[in-house]
Parts: sequence; C-alpha cells; structure tokens
Amino acid sequence: MKKVEQITSDNDIVSDYDVRIYPAEIRKILSNWFTLSGNSAPYRAAYNGRPLTICVKQVSYLGHPHLPFKKRIQIPKEWRGVLQEANTLLLGIYKYKDNLLFVVFDKTKYANNRLNNSSAHVHSIDIQKAMEYGTFSKTDSMGNHITVCRADRFANFLEKYTTGAMVELPVELDFLDKFSGSFPKTWYGKDCYAEMIRADYRNKYQSEWPGFYFEYVFEKYSDENPYTKRICLFVSDKRITGLDFDLNFNNRFLGDLKCHSEESSGVLGNDKLSFDEAVSKYGRFWYVVLSHSTEKDSNHGYQVTEYWNKAQNKEDLRSYGGRMKYSVTHKNFLVLEVNQYNRGHLKDFHQGHQPSGEPRAVKVLIPNRSIDNFLIFKKVL
Repeated sequence: MKKVEQITSDNDIVSDYDVRIYPAEIRKILSNWFTLSGNSAPYRAAYNGRPLTICVKQVSYLGHPHLPFKKRIQIPKEWRGVLQEANTLLLGIYKYKDNLLFVVFDKTKYANNRLNNSSAHVHSIDIQKAMEYGTFSKTDSMGNHITVCRADRFANFLEKYTTGAMVELPVELDFLDKFSGSFPKTWYGKDCYAEMIRADYRNKYQSEWPGFYFEYVFEKYSDENPYTKRICLFVSDKRITGLDFDLNFNNRFLGDLKCHSEESSGVLGNDKLSFDEAVSKYGRFWYVVLSHSTEKDSNHGYQVTEYWNKAQNKEDLRSYGGRMKYSVTHKNFLVLEVNQYNRGHLKDFHQGHQPSGEPRAVKVLIPNRSIDNFLIFKKVL
C-alpha cells in the first residue's frame, strides 16, 4: 500500500493511506439517504419514494504507478446489465477520517462498454472543489462527466438528480461558460486582424494573433456585458496588480487567457517567478484556455501574412510567413486551477537563451498527463 493524496475536512491535502470502507459501512452510510433492500451492491433503493438502483463502490487510489491524485471506483463486469437500466446511480463514496463525499459518475460510457473490472476516475481537485462549493460538476479530458457532493449537500443534489434538474455552476464558471459561447468556432487571421485594426486595438499588429484576438474578444464581451466586471476584470494595465496577468477575479485570485495548440505536450503558462508569487499571494490561479487546431498560412498562399505586412506598410510582404497562422479552429474551452496543492505537479519549461546568451525566464507547464487534476471546467466547442 502506498501513501497518496487525501483531502481533509478542512480541504487540505495530506499524504496518507486509503482507509478501507467495508460493505456493511457503505450500506450504513447509504441508509442515511435511501431506503435500501439487499445487503450488497447493486442495491434496489428508493429516495423520497422514487425508485432507483445504486451501483456503489469506495473511491480509492488508482494504483501504482499512477500519480497520487488519481482516484477511482472499480466497476465489476457483472454491473453492465444493471447500468443499462433506467434510474441507476453509479456512485462512489470517498471517506478520509471525518470527511465524507459522494461521487456520481455518468453511467453512459460504462453501460455501453464491455466491462472487465474497469474504473471510473476522479481526482483530488474534484474533491477539493466539492469541498469549496458543496457540489461540483465537470467533464474530464476523456469526456467523462462527474458530480462530487459534500455529505451535507447530497440530499439537495439527489432532489435535483431524481427530478432531472441541472447542477448550477459557480458564478465565475457560469460567466466563463456564457463567454465561451460568444464567438465562432473558427477564427481566420485576416478577419481577426481587420477587426482589431478597425477597433484600433492596442495589440492589433501582433504576429501571434490568436492569443491577442482572444484577449480582444474577452475585453469586448466584458464591455458589452458590464455585470461581468463584478465577477472578473480584464487587466489591460498590468501595473494595477504589479503582476503580468490578464484576469482579476474580484481581487480574490488572478488568472490568464491562453490559446493552446492540441499538438503540444501541455498548457504553457507564465514566467515561473511571477506565477509563483500570484499563487502564494492568492492561494490559487486560473488559466482560461482555448485549445485549437491550426492551419498554417503558408498552405493558403500567405494571405494573412501579406495582409498583415501591407497593413503595417512593410516592404517584405512575406515577412514572418513561415510562422504565421491562417486560422485556428477551437476544440475545447478549459478552465484550469493551480493551487498550493496541485502546483507541485507542474513542470518547468526552459525557453533557451536570449540573443545575448542569457537564459530566458523559466515558464510553468501543465503536462497533458496531469491536466485532469487542474481541470475544473471543460466545454467542447
């Protein structure tokens, strides 16, 4: 047995062993909310007179050699038929000392797949966010949807679940969800430059246009929806906070906007020193990320390159043509949280050297293999 990440009732993460919950204790826990028949899962049960079947297991460490934040329930192959029934709850119970939470998994994937003792996954960050919000839902990087509830909010969740109501997003994520639906799926460089030039946007001529256009549409959305500024401000003058980040969430924590190519090994963040300062000061940091695929301008006759150079009255109309993007097509809209606990799973990204020979500042990198323990919101675009 190995010590792994455990979440306390104070929402701290400590390193400790999983504590086995025996079937009799699981049944006793469930009996606080459900009327049960039978002595082992799957249970035929009822909640407020509404019948349902509960497939339940303890949440525990995924196992060596996996990272210590990875947890799961094991799903026996014998459950497949039951999971295909209506009104079946696929449930995990997480318990560490006096801390008790419930994880509700979307059964769809597991009901339609051939099961051979497969696993449904949950991560430390998911339990932490449920501790913070009471109820927390997300879709992970593999498209699996989960909801995690504190014990004191489980009855409220069950009422919504059994009546088909949706779990509400926290106000910050609700705002970002709405923003993510405000722009088209594909951005064409020539159109984006033209729009920023018409608006005389301060970064209208930047060569890496997708990231700066992302900032532009965020500022525009914020100006057109003034209520959002009570939730999150775009910081155009970085001297206000003294830190070079785009977003200020009501002075509670900071964040940054990032465009992210799907082909890369992870989400590249900011300079490590200033990033560490922000996390230490505020306790958390959010990356708001657009992941995309890219079309190179060189494959489209250098249309964007020539437009960009003409707009700046440059003689060489193919300058930067080898690196210019023709278009980006968005795949996912992500919100990633780095906090004092999961920051240890970041990697350093070394950028090489300046022309003078001096090393460039080290940046942080969220590796793809660890992204689910930072992911708190995902929307397929």
